[in-house]
Amino acid sequence: MTKPMPAPGRAASRTAVALAVLLAGLLCDPTSTQAHSPVFRLSPWPAGVATPAIRLLDTQGQARTLADFRGAVTVIYFGFLSCPDLCPMTMSRLALALKRLGTQPLPVRVVFITLDPERDSPAALDAYTHAFGPQFSALTGSTAMINDAAAAFFVEHARVGEGSSATIDHSTGIFVLDPKGRLRVVGSTDSTAEDLAHDFRLLARGRPR
Repeated sequence: MTKPMPAPGRAASRTAVALAVLLAGLLCDPTSTQAHSPVFRLSPWPAGVATPAIRLLDTQGQARTLADFRGAVTVIYFGFLSCPDLCPMTMSRLALALKRLGTQPLPVRVVFITLDPERDSPAALDAYTHAFGPQFSALTGSTAMINDAAAAFFVEHARVGEGSSATIDHSTGIFVLDPKGRLRVVGSTDSTAEDLAHDFRLLARGRPR
């Protein structure tokens, strides 16, 4: 079962706590203009932490980086297709948020990054994401590529069990980039569709900078 904060082991738990302390400290940094922005409803990404750099593959096998998504508000979510609860719930909430946006100056896209590339085939990822709407797509890659991407976003994950019954415990986050490719805010599985749509709308309109 997917959980907001996994406990795959003591080392992973210590890492998660250390990252939480780091981000909390940056969010309290008075030099961070993003940290004190009153307009966002989601949590601002600290100005002192760079936007992650990743290199993955789309479902057609083409190499992709975050630069390929510039020009649109881009939402990144890590999950896996056999996730029984939080992944489909979060994707459905994102689809609802997009429906509530109406017409925007710039598009809003959702990119689902699989944490289970060994079992989540490109065809299955296509079918899964397209079921939520045309704005949804997926990225995959080798296990090493996925691990690097997850680490760049501070996403903890660990396989639990073996074979077809294996599941993946992972931390959850909804990472939102502005049209210039800068990571601006982070939502959670508790974020409402209204709050998500609110921040998507602000970024699609170019505010705040």
